[in-house]
Amino acid sequence: MDQGTSPDPDEMLRAAVLFVLSANGFDAAAELHVGAVNGIVHLAGNVESLPMRTAAEELA
Repeated sequence: MDQGTSPDPDEMLRAAVLFVLSANGFDAAAELHVGAVNGIVHLAGNVESLPMRTAAEELA
C-alpha cells in the first residue's frame, strides 16, 4: 500500500475539530488556531471571553 496517498490522521483530527468549532459558532474570524500532533489537539489564539475559551476547549 502506498503510504503517500493515506490520509494523515492528525490532519483528519484537525479538520474534525475545526468542523465542530465552526458548527458551534466559532468562525474563521475568531482568531483561533487548531493543530494536531500525534493525536493531541492544540488550540491557540484569542477568544472574546473565558466562557468562549472553556467552550472551545470542551468542543475540541
